[in-house]
Amino acid sequence: MFNISGVPEDQIHPFLLIECPRMTFPFLRRIVSDVTRDGGFPPLNLDNIDFVAIYRNELARRQAEAAPQQ
Repeated sequence: MFNISGVPEDQIHPFLLIECPRMTFPFLRRIVSDVTRDGGFPPLNLDNIDFVAIYRNELARRQAEAAPQQ
């Protein structure tokens, strides 16, 4: 859970989809690595994720879907 304050209303959506995952990803990455290693497998090291690019791609996809309907 995140306690978000001081973020303008129009920036909440990008904050939730970019900054929140960016803050939690290192912990998730470590957990996945530890769990696979502790299970007797080689550690699974997740690649870094560019959450900004994912967000921009999703916005572009939504705009492309909405364009033909207008």
